Amino acid sequence: KFHNMVCALIALWDRKTDVTNVDLFTVGRFNRQLFSVEKDYPGERNTALISNWKRNAFVEEKYDPRELLHKLDDKKTPLFDTLHPYLQNMEMSKRDEKWTIKVNEFLEGNGALYYIERMSKNPQYRHRFLPLITWMLTTSDPEYRQYLIRLLYRELMENPQDVLTMMDLFEHCNDHYLLQGLYCAIYGLTLRSKEEKLLQEIARRVYKRFYESPTNVPVDIVLRQWTLKILERVESIMPIADYFKRIVLPFK
Repeated sequence: KFHNMVCALIALWDRKTDVTNVDLFTVGRFNRQLFSVEKDYPGERNTALISNWKRNAFVEEKYDPRELLHKLDDKKTPLFDTLHPYLQNMEMSKRDEKWTIKVNEFLEGNGALYYIERMSKNPQYRHRFLPLITWMLTTSDPEYRQYLIRLLYRELMENPQDVLTMMDLFEHCNDHYLLQGLYCAIYGLTLRSKEEKLLQEIARRVYKRFYESPTNVPVDIVLRQWTLKILERVESIMPIADYFKRIVLPFK
């Protein structure tokens, strides 16, 4: 009731100070209610004003982990079409400022992991959910990163063909935490999967991206570990996929 009352107040706000210039609404205690007005009170005096403010003054605020999870089933939102290029094209330091801090704050909040689990139950939006939780792997908290890796592994085991999609999607990503988690989950899949064609294609792509040229070998030792384990595992069960054998020392 209190939430609805504040939303109505914001939607009908009629004072000398514009509603989008009131800190209590835009960045303060009632920020969540301000963002709800557009959906809950369409057509009111301040709805269009708030929509324009969200589009222009605070574009980066759209990319909030909780809000993105909340909008997984919103077919009209363009956020999931723009999230990946928005984050991937950022310098890492700016991405930490604009995204990773929000991820850390979200994961540390009450009920965050439960909310993620609940939203993972809808297979209709996997094409949105998987990239989103993979981007959350940028978190600096190892405990939450372990949880997200296990979740990503579980999701990939349920739909193994998504592995290739994710490898393509993050081919040019430069975030080591994210890549460590992604390839750790993929290695877990290679330990359990019996789909030989898929395993061979995974190994081929790993080799081509990281080891075909000595200049592409991962500098990050943890990422190097997981990618080498993938190649070694696939070759051990499919000698024809001898990509591990092709690697030139000292990178084994």
